[in-house]
Amino acid sequence: MTRKDEMFEDEKPFHMGRYFAHVIGWSILLTFLLIGLIFVWAGGKDIVTGEATQSDWIFTAIGILMTPPVCWALWRYMPDFTMGEPKTPRGNRIRWILGAVIVIGVAISFPLINRDGPDGEPLHLFSNSPLPTDAVWPMIALWAIAIPIIAYIARRNSDDYTLAANDFGFMLGGYLFYFTAPLWWIGWRGGLLPQPDVMIIFIASFVVINFGNLWKRHVG
Repeated sequence: MTRKDEMFEDEKPFHMGRYFAHVIGWSILLTFLLIGLIFVWAGGKDIVTGEATQSDWIFTAIGILMTPPVCWALWRYMPDFTMGEPKTPRGNRIRWILGAVIVIGVAISFPLINRDGPDGEPLHLFSNSPLPTDAVWPMIALWAIAIPIIAYIARRNSDDYTLAANDFGFMLGGYLFYFTAPLWWIGWRGGLLPQPDVMIIFIASFVVINFGNLWKRHVG
């Protein structure tokens, strides 16, 4: 994001409220797309194996019919997740990087859709239930290889203003992890708290990082 006095004259000023309203509306559309894809995936699998019921055919048809218009709406009204980056080669590279992050996030969770774990329970990404090995390896590979590369490319293509916001957010998230993890661990060992869950701390730190980033971008 660039400062208001550095924006091109023909571009609309960035407004945080309108941006979040746009993102929320677009996220609702994305939810409908995911529902449609799940309908097609779940019903289509039974159709291919010859075990389809009438409900499978109905849900598959609904998913096929709703997916194209929702995809069009998502493409047509997709928000600019760079939060005001000008239409320059560097800004466009940032847009491609953000798109890659979204694709990787979907790819990591996709192996868990409509599957059961080794214990027979449904799989959930953010839980402590066991995961099948064939789903774990691609998820580990995507996270361990793609995320560091994307983070490096994103940092190389960020300006000083964006870097300052990112560094501020990661500083707050790092402090949260630095403060919370030992307290939870010690409290658990003393019988005062439940067993530490690293994913809870990770998600909390992730939220703080993003709120810190947005706040720094807003106040400058």
